[in-house]
Amino acid sequence: MSDHQAHHQAATDAPPPQSSTATAEVASALKETLERTGDLDDVRARLRAAVLRNLNASLPAASSNNDSSSPPDAPIETMLINELVADYLACSGYDQTLSVFAVEAQTGGGGRLGEQFIRAELGLSRPGVSSPLALLYEIVEAMKAWKTRRAGP
Repeated sequence: MSDHQAHHQAATDAPPPQSSTATAEVASALKETLERTGDLDDVRARLRAAVLRNLNASLPAASSNNDSSSPPDAPIETMLINELVADYLACSGYDQTLSVFAVEAQTGGGGRLGEQFIRAELGLSRPGVSSPLALLYEIVEAMKAWKTRRAGP
């Protein structure tokens, strides 16, 4: 066996340097801590949102638009649905999902239309009264009440 072959075999059989083992252990402990606290999911969601933002910005349709920072005009029904979904996600504490949804739906994090406008458009009662529950819950309750009234006594 040549000196070069012997040196190569000794290098491949040798345990990894202490510093890379210590780094791997620290990385593993950090990952476990981030998973336990839920912060890892937040980091992953923010990364997904950033990737989507950058992908959307690099699409040909976005570059042909004079103002790529503003979303394309959508039908009012689509805007209402997106706002209702964003409101539900925010009220339910699904912050990571909301961060990705806001980028994909181009809602800007919700609230573009305003709660009073949404209530007026959908004919929801209690104008001027804000609820800690998502507007979707009020819509479900209104539909259940409508069904009960329609069925009659």
